[in-house]
Amino acid sequence: MANILFSPNARKRFFECLEKTQETIKKPEKRLDRVIAQFLLWQADTIQISCDFDEMSFTFHEIHENGTTGICGGIIYHGSRDGFGRGGYPTFSVSTDHEEGYQIHT
Repeated sequence: MANILFSPNARKRFFECLEKTQETIKKPEKRLDRVIAQFLLWQADTIQISCDFDEMSFTFHEIHENGTTGICGGIIYHGSRDGFGRGGYPTFSVSTDHEEGYQIHT
């Protein structure tokens, strides 16, 4: 079970994004808190979460006990603002389901 560690800016942004999207995301599994909770099941010792260039998204990386970095990626918010994950601004990320909500991208 991984520990989740937020950078100071990411912790503040987490609560802001959670509040902004609480009512608009229809599927519970796409909510930010649920997506972050998935990291608890990972085999890494620590998951470091930081701010992404997109104001609604985050980056993450695994940190193993020996100090090495594992998988890195993004916790990306898809919605009407990025064409529901069609690769456009501001996320420049693609989603195959084209639904509103957060997804882990590696």
